[in-house]
Amino acid sequence: MGSLEDIKIFLETEGSGLQLIHSIKGEHVLVQKTDGKTLKLKPETVEAVLNRQDSEGNPFLQVNFLDGHKVLLTKHLIGFKPSRVYGLDDQRLPKVVTTPDLLSIIDVITDEDHLDTQEFDVLRKVYLSIVDGGEAVGFDLSKEREWLAQMTLFAANA
Repeated sequence: MGSLEDIKIFLETEGSGLQLIHSIKGEHVLVQKTDGKTLKLKPETVEAVLNRQDSEGNPFLQVNFLDGHKVLLTKHLIGFKPSRVYGLDDQRLPKVVTTPDLLSIIDVITDEDHLDTQEFDVLRKVYLSIVDGGEAVGFDLSKEREWLAQMTLFAANA
């Protein structure tokens, strides 16, 4: 069903935006060069590594974890499923998101001259959905979570 060796081979042949770093402790770290985010991979937590192709025929890997989570590895990005957030219509979310999607939401929030409370609340929930989903698969998004708390406090006081 595949292994971390399959990930290494995929990245050597397909990936230029991801790097797999080996650790002596048995952990491997997958680095996403776009934003520097890292994902720790422990061989004992990986259930399967599956070769897939997108609708355009581009190869990617699906990594299934024993806890039921999964990530998708493309040439440049690590994709994952956003978490469900109370009060947010699941139809508003794509099926797969990436950590750089958080930057897009930050741009909208900070660049808008005027965001009404409802628009801000929807963007906050989408952002939270991505943060929760990313943390569930193993990303450290504590700084992004802190930014959201600060923005929510700022919006409440505006």
